[in-house]
Amino acid sequence: MKKINIAGCGGAAKGLSLFGVLKELCEKEVKIKKAFLTSVSTIMLGGYAVGLSAKEIRDKMISIRFDTIMEWQEDIEEKRGSVISRITKIPIVFLFGKVFWFKDVQRIFIETYSWEKVKLVGRVDKLFIGFTTRREVANYDGRGTKMRFFRDAISAMSKGGRIWKRSRKDPEKVKARFERAYHNIGMFWGSDDGIYKFNVKKNKLEKYSDDIIPLWALLLGAFNNPFLRKVKLSIKGKEQIAFDLGIINNHSNIPYMGSKDFHQLIPDPESYPDKDFSTDFTLADYVFNKNRPSPSKTHIFDCVRDKAFMSFTDEQIRLEFKYQKKTNIFS
Repeated sequence: MKKINIAGCGGAAKGLSLFGVLKELCEKEVKIKKAFLTSVSTIMLGGYAVGLSAKEIRDKMISIRFDTIMEWQEDIEEKRGSVISRITKIPIVFLFGKVFWFKDVQRIFIETYSWEKVKLVGRVDKLFIGFTTRREVANYDGRGTKMRFFRDAISAMSKGGRIWKRSRKDPEKVKARFERAYHNIGMFWGSDDGIYKFNVKKNKLEKYSDDIIPLWALLLGAFNNPFLRKVKLSIKGKEQIAFDLGIINNHSNIPYMGSKDFHQLIPDPESYPDKDFSTDFTLADYVFNKNRPSPSKTHIFDCVRDKAFMSFTDEQIRLEFKYQKKTNIFS
């Protein structure tokens, strides 16, 4: 089997649907030439790169404690229980997420993910982890308004939110705003020989700095957001706070711009193809559909039980591993 290229997408708990892909990758010992990963796919497919089996990745995810906190997160998202009960849980979930749960994740990532393991195992020739920074996000429109874009994006993702409502009245204005963000927010890719940045004007991935950031730290930064503890990365001698690149390029396809030689793994069927812009949409989906190349192979997966966005409970992890059948997409 010839080596393949992969774009691994984000999608929070929907990423658990990638267990089927992992089972095939592990069974066939598929060799990957280049892998560009964003958000949750960094944990799942990054596990393959460091030599873990699908079962070992499942066990690692379960070993991250505070299952109760994840269940409470579900209660809040799914609006289960009384209003008072949900309000009471919010600060506890926030505190444990910022401090205790995040420390547990960090400990396990340090134990599991390293560039040395990627090189030793030899499953992936070149691994790229996507991230942006809060500085980039805060300055997306040139005004330097702190985290304004993050608030816009969250509103856009929520049906009935401020940006969603505005898109129905003036879709062209909102499209232009998001397109401006796509062109202005830096998209970085950390690898074992430094940091790369995608040049939107040239449609080209360019070397940005020689800073080699530990793989575990890049993974922490790859799904970081204001609700979690800050992840600081040293870039060109300055500390910057990492931010989930999924908010701009959730499909990880940007580095393949103009190429058809890659497999795109999408754990969210609702975002491909994108729906009409005046109904449900996210910024990442709009940008993806507006600027995407045409991949030779796009593979779409869905969770067995599609629950809350942050449904990383032990039960959900076990369920998805059990029922996600081994795929047969690589030959």
